Amino acid sequence: MDIKQLRYFLATVDHGNMTRAAESLHIAQPALSQQIAGLEREIGSKLLDRSVRGVRPTATGEVLYRHAKGLMRHVEDLKGAVTFQKEHPSGRVAIGVPGSTARILVIPLLAALRKYPGILIEITERPSSELSGLISQGSLDMAIAIDALPQRGVRIEPLFHEDLFVIVSPSLPLRKPSGITLEQLARMPLVLPTAPNTIRTRLDLAFLNANVNYELVAEISATDLLIHVVQHGAMCSVLPWSAIHLEVKEKRLRAAPFLPAPITREVSLCSSEDVGLSEAAHIVRELVLDILDTLHHKGDWKGSSKVRAASR
Repeated sequence: MDIKQLRYFLATVDHGNMTRAAESLHIAQPALSQQIAGLEREIGSKLLDRSVRGVRPTATGEVLYRHAKGLMRHVEDLKGAVTFQKEHPSGRVAIGVPGSTARILVIPLLAALRKYPGILIEITERPSSELSGLISQGSLDMAIAIDALPQRGVRIEPLFHEDLFVIVSPSLPLRKPSGITLEQLARMPLVLPTAPNTIRTRLDLAFLNANVNYELVAEISATDLLIHVVQHGAMCSVLPWSAIHLEVKEKRLRAAPFLPAPITREVSLCSSEDVGLSEAAHIVRELVLDILDTLHHKGDWKGSSKVRAASR
């Protein structure tokens, strides 16, 4: 027994005539008769009495008609609820971002979500090393992660490579604003993110490969505090463009790429392999991808190079 058979049966009873019922359903009368006959075989009882004056439901048919009528009302209510949800998506969506990426993503994301007042977004700022674990635990629907490592139950979609930049206070001008070498950086007062950290991992590996030693003035785990210290403490550090774009634009910091080759890291979108995204989460995911694409194509995310388009 399926919805189509019940719909055909209801139409036949309502019209009291097989020909008129078939016309209303836009099918041939023999096809309608076959569907009714199949329904009778499945139930194991005759449902319609046929005469020259048309068709009438049997006692069993009367019972089926009442229940089928109620069921079809529920089906229509269900269709309406699904349609309303698609047209007016709602729900809570939890997304994780590292501190550097949050500084370039969160404001445009919140602005885009004004079109969807039924969606409440929960933004969690954590180091990338923690975000995949939060997804596998079910605490997050998705996350933007840096240099994400494979983890069971977590889908990783690489999006961009982003360059790291040397940043300094305006009071400590760069000798060559066009770029800086590791050897030059090693002689500057350095304040870096606290290890373990993707920036420290990439930077330490680059220093190791170049056989260059450096000395730290301090380690700071919070991105905002690190930027504040560099800006006001005549220090230098290393951060991606996503973390410093506003300060550089307002000339509160100066930034230079690495020479002779950039030091890069990978930006990925992570989600659960085991739990599907809700309609609201799908919308947030599409907004995140659109925002990141726009930042890249407009050049607002300096030093970004696209890996590939995420599956839509």
